[in-house]
Amino acid sequence: AIGARMGVADTLLGIKARSGGKTAIVQILDPQKNHKDFDYIILPSYEPYKVDGRVISTIGLINYINDKVLEKAKQDLEKSKAFEYLRKKNLKAPFIAVMIGGKHVGGNVEEQDGRKLAEKLNYIIGRKGGTALISTSKRTEFTALRGFREVIKVPHFIYDYKIREYDNPYDIFLHLAEEVIVTGDSVRMMSEACSAGKKVRIFRPQELGFQYVPLLEELIRGGYAIDFETPETEYGCDRLDEAGRIASMIV
Repeated sequence: AIGARMGVADTLLGIKARSGGKTAIVQILDPQKNHKDFDYIILPSYEPYKVDGRVISTIGLINYINDKVLEKAKQDLEKSKAFEYLRKKNLKAPFIAVMIGGKHVGGNVEEQDGRKLAEKLNYIIGRKGGTALISTSKRTEFTALRGFREVIKVPHFIYDYKIREYDNPYDIFLHLAEEVIVTGDSVRMMSEACSAGKKVRIFRPQELGFQYVPLLEELIRGGYAIDFETPETEYGCDRLDEAGRIASMIV
């Protein structure tokens, strides 16, 4: 039996007890109780957990991005009525996806960060051609997006999460992207970007929580991404597949 979040910890423990200990239980993230009663606890390596039990460490967060998801995104772009608005845009390849986070415990993306991102895109796309596909999050502040909009000059499309005028094309952006730029304040977006099998560049906003720096550096050190400030060169990134790795270990 496999569960996630603290809310299911008691359920897992109950299942194991009622089976007389015959059911193995695996908890994703810290159950914060009865650590030794779990057969395995799956924890991200970037957080300094103190867990007395059998721990499997992951790089970043287990997430849903894989080839099946990206193939579905391809089909949605081609056929789904929900994304007809994107087809009508007639956006030109190559594409760079830009995933922008925002204010929370892990840091913030501020106006000057938005401007810096836009300046970089002006340079890259101005030299190579193509289109920037920008997706904000529910945490992205108005000022950050304003700074970005004021500076961006190259062809682009922005999905503003707070307005949500259209269906969210996040998966489609990851499918289309030749390269993904993601802000380092979001553990989930960094993990998902690195799981898409694309080139990934991580942008460090000026305000970045100390607890997120270890993951950012682990992804770069492992070859899953490069730093945003790395000079323009041809580069490739390995694909992060912690969901697949953990599933194989459980099987």
